[in-house]
Amino acid sequence: MPGPEGHGTLSGMPVLLALLGCHTLDDVPLLAAEHCKPPEEHTVVRVLDGDTIQLDDCDGIEVRLLGVSAPEVVHDVPDACIPDPRAGVGETDQCFGPEARTWMDELLTGRQVRISYDATCTDRYGRTLAYVHLLGEEGDLFVNEAIIRQGYAEVYEAFDDILLADVLYSAQDAAQAERAGKWAVCE
Repeated sequence: MPGPEGHGTLSGMPVLLALLGCHTLDDVPLLAAEHCKPPEEHTVVRVLDGDTIQLDDCDGIEVRLLGVSAPEVVHDVPDACIPDPRAGVGETDQCFGPEARTWMDELLTGRQVRISYDATCTDRYGRTLAYVHLLGEEGDLFVNEAIIRQGYAEVYEAFDDILLADVLYSAQDAAQAERAGKWAVCE
């Protein structure tokens, strides 16, 4: 039966959507748009900073952690792909940027991860946008959440369509409440 102004509705559907905090059926997480790609497993070969990693080899996939913003760093740390970097001469790191990069490097370099996607697969720089899960014998670690929870990064607020935003904001609220990492030392 058509609703007001010719729009079809299901009995009680607008009330249900409002209770779920959604505007349309596409906003309901279980009914949301299909992810742009199925999950994939890769090896992390290098950490560029607290929210960007490179997978498989030196020419491999560059992944930006979806929903995460870590402090910027000068890309001047030697690694397997660039043993003697010269970029960034005269630039400075943002507060807690080196600590975020070190934490990610120690956690991920050389390890197997599973990347999963949301509705958008790349950013404006051509990097893959993904959730990163460190594979482990005792279960997976959701890296996007963990780096925020540890206080090395914060939620990247220039998004409005990722399904796990609430998880990331909860991690940030906990880190701020505990004054973890950057929340204790950066203004």
